[in-house]
Amino acid sequence: MERRHYTEEEKNAIMSRYAAGGEGVKQILAECGVPKSTFNQWLREYDLRYGCNSKYGFSPRNFRSILRRNDHLEDLLAVLNDSYCSPNAPLRERLNEAEKLYKNYNIHLVCEALNISRGSFYNHIKRNKREQAWYFLRREELKKEILEIFHDTSEIYGARKMTAALRQKNLTVSVHLVRELMAEMDLISIRVYSNYLYQKEFGKYKNYVNQLFEANAPDQIWVSDVTYFKFKENPYYICVIIDLFSRKVVAYKVGRSNSTQLVKMTFRDAYKNREPGADLTFHSDRGSNYNAQAFRKLLASLGVTQSFSRAHNPYDNAVMESFFGTLKKEELYRSRYRSERQMKECIESYIKFYNEERLHETLQYKTPSQVEEDYFIGK
Repeated sequence: MERRHYTEEEKNAIMSRYAAGGEGVKQILAECGVPKSTFNQWLREYDLRYGCNSKYGFSPRNFRSILRRNDHLEDLLAVLNDSYCSPNAPLRERLNEAEKLYKNYNIHLVCEALNISRGSFYNHIKRNKREQAWYFLRREELKKEILEIFHDTSEIYGARKMTAALRQKNLTVSVHLVRELMAEMDLISIRVYSNYLYQKEFGKYKNYVNQLFEANAPDQIWVSDVTYFKFKENPYYICVIIDLFSRKVVAYKVGRSNSTQLVKMTFRDAYKNREPGADLTFHSDRGSNYNAQAFRKLLASLGVTQSFSRAHNPYDNAVMESFFGTLKKEELYRSRYRSERQMKECIESYIKFYNEERLHETLQYKTPSQVEEDYFIGK
């Protein structure tokens, strides 16, 4: 499968999500199906474009960094507003005040706001409060509340939502403290790794074709892939589904993005036109569009068995590779289209020719349509 090309709109949408700072990079890339190397290249391009090295640069990376610094300063200000002493007060006063603030804020924040080293604070705790001090009891109480909410919400909540839920119970806590306590209890939102669990449990890449590109009847095995073609500096993606029995193109779509929607629309057309039985196998590579949860659910709802090629092995989908090579040599590379409409009309005309007139060596020099006609006549 050829390398995916992203439009400027797609890039801007992903970079805007990154700059907003509310989501982790891994989560964004996993949901959008963008490789980390591609994302890093975009960051470098935006840094050069908007002057990341400048003090006044406004790249997504700079904006995300500004948001983080702003959040941190707001947290420090919140600590100082709740404090009854200043960072310039005597150390004893600051230590006593830090002890009071510790129940509501992360100790790193408290120490930074009051200009106290964490070593000094912990020594103060050990000297004066022992294990039954209220802050230890407070942490244990909060852990119980967090654990109860975590299980009641099916392990969905992360630190921010957990903080909001605790505040609804009239418990005064900070996001930093909740995140620290959740980390101590090894509580991680299922949102962080749900896609991994899905792939592990339900998304195993099974290859049912194993390079045996033969079928005993129509609509037993369909193979599919997406190819890329550039016309007037614009990318176009052609999704095709072929029946292995007759090598007939049973459906195709041309789109501007290599999306799951393109694959779903192509499959729906094929399924509607052919009305296959329950023993259909659908084979493709491991592209994110074919492996998307929405597409896999569609196949499962229709009782279609999904088969995948091995990673980085084009021979496992050789029929599709061969077809796209033929399509490009005999049509796309030899024609000069005046418009997008003409290009699509020519593709449609070629596929009709491919199915009904072009002789295939694999089919003993018959056309795909002839092979299917002979099959149904002989039944």
